[in-house]
Amino acid sequence: LLFVTALAFSFGPFGGRVSDGFVARAARDTVPPRIDAWVTPPAYTGKAPLFLTADANQAVQTFSVPQGSDVSLRVTGSSGEETLSYADQDGNARAIEPAAPKGPAPASQAAPKVRQFSGKLDSNGTLTLKSAESDLGHWAFAVIPDKPPAIRFVGEPKRAVNGSMELNYEIDDDYGAASAKAVFELSDPPAANAHPLYGPPDLPLTLPRRGGKTNAAKTTKDLTEHVWAGSGIKLTLSVTDDAGHTATSETKTLMMPERPFANPLARAVIEQRRLLALDTSAKPRVLDLMDAITLRPEDTFDNMSNYLAIVSARSRLKLSESDDQLRNVVSYLWELALGIEEGNLSAAERRLRQAQQALQDAIKNGASDQEIEKAMKELREAMNQFLQEFAQRAQQNPNAPQMQQNGRELRQSDIDRMMDQIENLAKSGDRDKAQQLLSELQDMMNNLQAGRQQQGGEQD
Repeated sequence: LLFVTALAFSFGPFGGRVSDGFVARAARDTVPPRIDAWVTPPAYTGKAPLFLTADANQAVQTFSVPQGSDVSLRVTGSSGEETLSYADQDGNARAIEPAAPKGPAPASQAAPKVRQFSGKLDSNGTLTLKSAESDLGHWAFAVIPDKPPAIRFVGEPKRAVNGSMELNYEIDDDYGAASAKAVFELSDPPAANAHPLYGPPDLPLTLPRRGGKTNAAKTTKDLTEHVWAGSGIKLTLSVTDDAGHTATSETKTLMMPERPFANPLARAVIEQRRLLALDTSAKPRVLDLMDAITLRPEDTFDNMSNYLAIVSARSRLKLSESDDQLRNVVSYLWELALGIEEGNLSAAERRLRQAQQALQDAIKNGASDQEIEKAMKELREAMNQFLQEFAQRAQQNPNAPQMQQNGRELRQSDIDRMMDQIENLAKSGDRDKAQQLLSELQDMMNNLQAGRQQQGGEQD
């Protein structure tokens, strides 16, 4: 009975062959590998990572990703035969090599093998994962190109009321610019054999806020101490995005704003400083100019301390040989010119300038309301002292300059109202307008002081 049953089973649908015992079969419970794939856009785009193998993306035919995105793929439970390639729209395929394993796993671990790939997406194409001849997955990409930026002037570069250079411009970029700067050239290039002590000014530009409603921006910087101040320049704006693309604006030709010096001796020192800074070979000429100024001190100087300071500057220049030593002389000449210019100031004028500077620093540094109040109190007291002195001089000298603004007489009540506005703007957080209004006040006072010095010079 057993023989008959066995014979019948061997010829039935569940029967087998003797040779079957020598043929290897895959286990019925083999687990397919797990595949995880994702795209990480460049950080500057602000785009979130995209998970290609997420259930929600199974029906997506083509993924749109920014240029320069990183694609990553991980196979867990790998056979070690998986390959990954990327083919462009013309069918040209390039292999993406797997990452080298970090090291052999301990023998005690039975963790599945992991195979990882990573590459860059710079053009449209299709990513394909295979194992031997089997297609394990493919994903098509439409790569969004990174457009180059653009920058352009809005209006003409101008001198702000406090002497700073003010630039208004617009910057366009699909993800926001990474950096921008102003590029300076002298309108009249120096001679080929000239040896300047300084290069062009360094002026980084303020960028519009990423994702903001406007692409307009403004940069203001005081360049009056730079040795090119007062020279003709060519100015171009340059912008660079995070992808490395660079663009430039049109070129403007203008005079770089300079600090006005009312005192003739101070102006002469500034001119000598400029000659030396632009070409060290001008050193003998500058020494001769200093000799000419100090030849008859009793006729040139009304303050002997200024005479001694120029004699000291000449000695320093004569002994200077290296560029660093000559740069120290250039810095000293700037301080000397400022000292000569402000040496004619009365105590009231000097106090007013110090109070204005203290308030300007407080506003710029985001001082508290209490610090603003303290600085404003000092400014009001200094202003009152200056205006009293100014009124006394007007009584003593009918030809003295009058306080005017836009052609009309300026009253103390107008100045008081202006200072109230400055304080209110600073406290309310509108510090840019407060700075602008303070600069206008400083410009008014500078004009009055310059007029007084010019009047005094004519009398002499």
